[in-house]
Amino acid sequence: MMQAEALPDWLTGNMTPAPEPHHPISKLRIQTIDALEPFLDPHRYKVAYGGRGSSKSWGVARLLILKAYTKRERILCCRELQTSIDQSVHALLADQIHRLGLTTAFEIQAKKITCLTTGSVFMFEGLKSNVTKIKSMEGVTLVWAEEAEKIAKNSWDVLIPTIRTPNSEIWITFNPDDDLDETWVRFVEDPPPDCYSVQINYHKNPWFPEVLRNEMEYCRSKSEDDYEHIWLGKPRKAMKGAYYAELISVVWAEDRVQNLPYDEQLSVITSWDLGWADSTVIWFIQVVASEIRVINCIEFKGTSLPQIAKALKELPYLYSQHILPHDVKVHELGSGKSRKSILESLGIPVTVAPDIAVNDGIQSVKSLLPRCYFDRTKCSEGLKALKRYRTKYNEERKTFDNKPYHDWTSDFADAFRYLAITPHETGFNSWGQDIEYPEGSDHI
Repeated sequence: MMQAEALPDWLTGNMTPAPEPHHPISKLRIQTIDALEPFLDPHRYKVAYGGRGSSKSWGVARLLILKAYTKRERILCCRELQTSIDQSVHALLADQIHRLGLTTAFEIQAKKITCLTTGSVFMFEGLKSNVTKIKSMEGVTLVWAEEAEKIAKNSWDVLIPTIRTPNSEIWITFNPDDDLDETWVRFVEDPPPDCYSVQINYHKNPWFPEVLRNEMEYCRSKSEDDYEHIWLGKPRKAMKGAYYAELISVVWAEDRVQNLPYDEQLSVITSWDLGWADSTVIWFIQVVASEIRVINCIEFKGTSLPQIAKALKELPYLYSQHILPHDVKVHELGSGKSRKSILESLGIPVTVAPDIAVNDGIQSVKSLLPRCYFDRTKCSEGLKALKRYRTKYNEERKTFDNKPYHDWTSDFADAFRYLAITPHETGFNSWGQDIEYPEGSDHI
């Protein structure tokens, strides 16, 4: 139980109704998780991470309402992607205001929440699509970055220097996903100065409901790995059957994930996977002697070929080759045109990748990866996809399938495979080259 002087004494953990405005206000008492109590101490960064059912978000919402009610604050609630207010923590804060009996003290509007007694305001923004707006924000005293495991390096690099009010703070809550995620690396593995970090899991939540306990126990009975990831908040391990996980780990270990600026003296090769119902993914590569510099990776969702062609022309790159899968030559039923002919009419000359077996292409990628360097920011999602790309493991037969499992990683991996199997005048393809794996490793 936490107390703040000079706030309403009518508030208890069971949240009795708010008093009428003429009632005296002296003390506010709220219930929240004990592990979050240090969030009331001053620190530049405050990080709460862990598994599901821990009530991290619930507790942080209450603490922020307490701070907004205590003194004037300008609070930015953000996440990486937010296309509508429904995707924000607006509803969570509004619900907690009601539970705390503070509806007479706060005005809950469609896109912001204001404390009528202190003038505090909660604002809600997505980071990725609002870079200019975020940069121009003034006077923010507190940031709450929710679902922060999805926040990219570029978003953090924009947000952090923007929050420059004296004694301003950045609060971060997330369920860890991958140990390559920027938020995990930046705030847990290698935290900055003045960073308070706490791991909170379900066993620290005194209100952990029975229905979730049953779900947790069932998950644990089926898969210890899933239990540790979902309920204990551990980053995902390399999945069984992951084709490139060890090689990607070596890329990181050998410091081949760096800041790779575009070299204007060199041309750029692109390698595509064209989505029908899926995303279209394009890798951007420059070749320097034996080095393959992967300077960018872009995923297009629901984007037409003319829009993609326009986006590529707006980049500052000088292109020498655009590699696309062999089915780009197939004529569509509606238009009677192939996507190859459509792209070429848009000024994108196409090199068609050879039509070879997928497993042979996977071996070519394994040969190529030891020579690859990746841009840390622009290739972050692509690296995670390559790490997780896998075949499915049949638990009953105790064997792997003989083909890749199709999920969100496939578009990234397929596009990279087309690069590996397509000859280029620089001669970067290394057909049939053996890969040396660490002794005792379990690779496909």
